[in-house]
Amino acid sequence: MNESGKSVKKIVLSFKFQVSRLWVVHDDIDLPLGKIKISIGKSSAGHKGVQSIIRELKTKDFVRFRIGIKQRTENKEQRTEVEKFVLKKITKEEEKIVKDVIKKTVGAIEFALKNGIEKAMTKYNK
Repeated sequence: MNESGKSVKKIVLSFKFQVSRLWVVHDDIDLPLGKIKISIGKSSAGHKGVQSIIRELKTKDFVRFRIGIKQRTENKEQRTEVEKFVLKKITKEEEKIVKDVIKKTVGAIEFALKNGIEKAMTKYNK
């Protein structure tokens, strides 16, 4: 069981800020590898860590920077179980893509801090 929400709740309570000002960065198996998407107030879509955060904070109204990790194959027989997939070793090619998307995500966060989350969503959610 993922218990990310307990730690996030402690941070929110310790720093006494509104949950709507919380930004969470996480992997997303529904987005292609290397893509990022910014969302607000969405359901967990089955992501255990996000489910835990929503459960602990009793709201889904926070910002999420979702980083795509979707497998390239669409063949259901070739798809692995989610837990096995997210924990498996990545290839050198995938490692390069991951490094690039981390840089892109940092850029998106910096852009959002300077220009607002709505403008960041317009720029990066393509």
